[in-house]
Amino acid sequence: MLKKILTVLLVMFIVFPSCFVSKTTFIYAEGDELDDDDYDIDSYDVEVCDKESEKYDEYACKIQSQKIGKIKREIQEQMDAAEASKEEKGALISEYETEIDSLQYEIDDLQEKIDELQVKIDELQENIDKNEEEVGELNERVKSRMISSQKTMHFSGYLDFICGSKSFSDLLRRIYGVNALLSKDSDDREKLITLINQLNSDKAELDTSKAELDESEEELVDKQISFIYKKEAVEEEIRQIEAELEELNNNLAPWDSLSKYYDQARMVISSGGFVPCVHNSYISSGFPYRDTSFNYGQVHLGIDYAASYGEAIHAPANGICIFSYNGCEGTGYYGSWCGAGDSEGLYGAGNQVYLMCQVDDGVYGFIMMHLSDVAVETGEVVEQDDVIGYVGSSGSSTGPHCHIEMYYLGEGEIVDYLDINYDGTFLCGRGESCIQNHMCNSTGSNAPCILNPEYYLS
Repeated sequence: MLKKILTVLLVMFIVFPSCFVSKTTFIYAEGDELDDDDYDIDSYDVEVCDKESEKYDEYACKIQSQKIGKIKREIQEQMDAAEASKEEKGALISEYETEIDSLQYEIDDLQEKIDELQVKIDELQENIDKNEEEVGELNERVKSRMISSQKTMHFSGYLDFICGSKSFSDLLRRIYGVNALLSKDSDDREKLITLINQLNSDKAELDTSKAELDESEEELVDKQISFIYKKEAVEEEIRQIEAELEELNNNLAPWDSLSKYYDQARMVISSGGFVPCVHNSYISSGFPYRDTSFNYGQVHLGIDYAASYGEAIHAPANGICIFSYNGCEGTGYYGSWCGAGDSEGLYGAGNQVYLMCQVDDGVYGFIMMHLSDVAVETGEVVEQDDVIGYVGSSGSSTGPHCHIEMYYLGEGEIVDYLDINYDGTFLCGRGESCIQNHMCNSTGSNAPCILNPEYYLS
């Protein structure tokens, strides 16, 4: 029995060897196997990943790409942290600016208060000067009377003065004169006392106002200094953030130029087929010519999947975004030129996404146009059915839909096609020439060529 089982297994191994070999197993030349720790990333060699080069080594290339990917991820994490810090400091800067504005209002209020105090001080000083002059006059007048009275009365006092009368009428006259003098002196003395009290009160108020003015001026200076320090702190925060981001960008740039998304592309696992891109949709215009009343018969290099505005658009297979543009309004109009244009993307295509996908042993290109919003960035790896954007009507469009074009690029892996400048066309051109010269045949031997998405995505 055991002999029969072994025989069956041997036959299966000979006829169906793939049943016993993992799809991720690679065959290398003897002595070419490398360990991660044995490969120094400083000795990066682009020829290791070039299949046309004698140095090509798939395993070494994968290790190299993984290490580059690790370095880039670490730098990217630092950049993300710096961006988060920038946002946090941006919020702090906003708080500083609000506080600075508030300080300026307080400074203006203090200055107004100081001006008012100065006016009050000037008025008080004027009253003090006037009262001091009047006090001086009253004081001189009282002194003059007292001296005059002493000359008349000598040392006998009021009694001698009255008793010295020579007649009754002289007595009455003397008594009346003394009363008048005493009454006048009393009024002057009371007025003098009142003025002196007022003078002392005004001087005290002046001293208080001057002290308040000095305190306000000191507070003003302190707030001005605080304003300067806060402003300098804000400017220093901005300089530090910009310097940090510039340094991180400089650190990332060499690895970007070396790897060109090879590390991301090598992370893509081949899909076993395709899935629909717009789940809740219907075909509003066909391929390769429009089959609707709108511009009937015009060359149409894709399928229009009409759907509600904002409906999710999904990745048809595992792959990588090789280009995305998100600079148009979500709703455009027929004839609009909004789109990427020039060396990447297409004018009039609105917001758009380009994907390279790996399905079985083939590589496929996809263009999604007229999106309301793009959800992926260039170099980002996507998995089958991931949301890559949303249905819209951006660019030259008359209603919400997603225009999808599908291209067969050839056999191999995505990394084999990353260096090609697709110029927004996947090397097939646009218009009638694409239909005439680059339609895929039954074997796909004339790749790159254009396919009908309806056969694969609907």
